[in-house]
Amino acid sequence: MKTSFKPTEDMMRFTRKADNFSWHGDRDIEDKERWGPTFGKNRDSDALAISNFDAVSDDMIKRFPNDVRIVHSTHWAVGWTDQLFVRMYNDEGPTAAYTAVQDWNARLKNYPVADEDSFDRLQAEMGEE
Repeated sequence: MKTSFKPTEDMMRFTRKADNFSWHGDRDIEDKERWGPTFGKNRDSDALAISNFDAVSDDMIKRFPNDVRIVHSTHWAVGWTDQLFVRMYNDEGPTAAYTAVQDWNARLKNYPVADEDSFDRLQAEMGEE
């Protein structure tokens, strides 16, 4: 049964597609307008961006397997991108995945490293120390 839930402006900010972005949802997503990109990495990302993407994605996929997915795309400028897409809301309101991604954003705003061990290891591998 559908409700009259209206997404918040913040949810709309996440789900609004950029003019130069052509993802229209995977074939198995019926409610693709409710999904939006959050964290991402690309061919040119540094160790911090890669480490954070991997840590956040791993956490979110384990906790919310039906409301998150990684979307891989090719890109003319950066070769490829991986983005963590999250279902922001459903018929009842905000999803738990939306709340969790907001928590991750707040946490990383206060301290920009999601996983110290992963970041240190990746920094050494990439020669960024």
